[in-house]
Amino acid sequence: MMNYPYPNNQYAEAYRYAERRVRARVRFFWHLAIYLMVNAFLFAIYLVDSLALNWFGYPWFLWPLGVWGFLLMLRFLRVFVFPDSPAYREQMIARELERINYPLYPAQPPVTTTNHHNTYEEPIGSKETRERGQ
Repeated sequence: MMNYPYPNNQYAEAYRYAERRVRARVRFFWHLAIYLMVNAFLFAIYLVDSLALNWFGYPWFLWPLGVWGFLLMLRFLRVFVFPDSPAYREQMIARELERINYPLYPAQPPVTTTNHHNTYEEPIGSKETRERGQ
């Protein structure tokens, strides 16, 4: 695990999320640069070959340009338009639970314990429960 400037878990989680987002953006721009260089090279091959033959034949370079461009567009949408975030996932889960009529945070049932032959219900988190390590 990386050393974060603050020992706060919430800060560490936010830092990791921001780090993932920045890494995804940097990867997208690298992918874009490679896409442009490779497709420029493929177009140059097509152009040199066509000029040498004095005939501009079938533009085959459009196939890798189009397919790879479509995939690059999907990556763009994933990184910049529809980013995956924990808050967005929580909203989706809450909506789905609401759709099926189930509460987001169901009430916890009370813990039943016995004490001197008397059975009683003890609220979760009481002193006796904490002492037992539950």
